[in-house]
Amino acid sequence: MVCTPNQIPARFSLRVDDDLLPALPVHLSGHEAALVVDHALRLERPVRLLVDWDAGGHTELSASVRAVGKDGRLTHLDLHGVDGDWRPLLAWLGTRACA
Repeated sequence: MVCTPNQIPARFSLRVDDDLLPALPVHLSGHEAALVVDHALRLERPVRLLVDWDAGGHTELSASVRAVGKDGRLTHLDLHGVDGDWRPLLAWLGTRACA
């Protein structure tokens, strides 16, 4: 799913160690994500993708950095698991087609 900011009913961020980095999702599926962040991340680094839904609820996805774009801002993640309220994420992924 490719997303534009006005189609995203949530705020996304990446937790890297003790840092919380705002993130803009570009692609999101059940097993991978691509996000724009302001800091380059190391490959294979464990991170948490945090989603705060506008309608309430919170979803956390454990992930690892698979690739980083040449500019250091586009980050590709492999998603490994979900914590928190997974239902809004599943509903959004299952019913939306962003292009």
